[in-house]
Amino acid sequence: MDQENLPLVTVICTTYNHENYIRACLDGFIMQQTNFSVEVIVHDDASTDSTAQIVKEYESKYPHLFNNIYQTENLYSKKDCSVENVIFSAPRGKYIALCEGDDFWTDPSKLQKQVDFLVKNDEFGLVHHEADYFFEKNGELVKNYHQKNKINPSSDFVFEELLRYNNIYTPTVMFKKSLLKNFMDIEVNVRSKFLMGDYVMWLEFSKHCKFKYFPESMATYRVLENSASKSTSYEKDMLFLNSYYDIRHFFINRYTSKNITYDIIEQSRFSASISCAIKYQENKAARFFASKLKLNNWRVLLKRILVFSPTLFRHIQKKNF
Repeated sequence: MDQENLPLVTVICTTYNHENYIRACLDGFIMQQTNFSVEVIVHDDASTDSTAQIVKEYESKYPHLFNNIYQTENLYSKKDCSVENVIFSAPRGKYIALCEGDDFWTDPSKLQKQVDFLVKNDEFGLVHHEADYFFEKNGELVKNYHQKNKINPSSDFVFEELLRYNNIYTPTVMFKKSLLKNFMDIEVNVRSKFLMGDYVMWLEFSKHCKFKYFPESMATYRVLENSASKSTSYEKDMLFLNSYYDIRHFFINRYTSKNITYDIIEQSRFSASISCAIKYQENKAARFFASKLKLNNWRVLLKRILVFSPTLFRHIQKKNF
């Protein structure tokens, strides 16, 4: 394909056993209204349900749009960055937009708005936006989740901010493909041990360009009771929690930080671990993590829990820590 016919934007959608959600996701791609060409790469990681058949149905109907990848064996389970190596070698667009198969876009102008900004503001390499949260278990839709929870992402160099809190939702992101080289330059054996590849990308990208945040919601993030990052298992939740803090350790060692220290990260880890242990009534673990928490941070934890979950706060008060 000659350069003039290359798509400007590549949409990457990773999916596995999303048969109940994938149509909403794909419809969000199809409804996009742009003055530039787009390609969609759906990477089906050897689904065992009807996800791949549904994706092929859309591909047959819109052959000019889809350039999909169908795995015959599951790569995610290998935990060796095989998925990243496959999907990030395929995009032809200058910009990459992400959306996993259980999330979906709600604004037909999403891609156009993001491209317009990146074209006009070369110092920015990544744009993201507000999103709604849909909780599958009880059917609750929380509009404008950032604003609802008083989360205010900055627009600039945001490395320090991201070290404190990952405030970027994957289905809201578009970034320059050229940034991928920095991410892929991180050793495979390092990337493969982290359970949140997107958080690693945001932190790495943030050292090389500015980020832009749009406060308007243009996507819905679906919170499933059991998924790669959400579960009903204490052990699995703790694996993801610890991976999240291990990523932060890696980046303060990789680049250093003006404001975040090893101790700050560990105290935050203990606070989060206490909340997780209480959620699953793992009282012995909660007492252990509480013993590691400095008194001033323990008070901050209680105050935060009181604001966001009075029920959990009352539960803590009844425990003998």
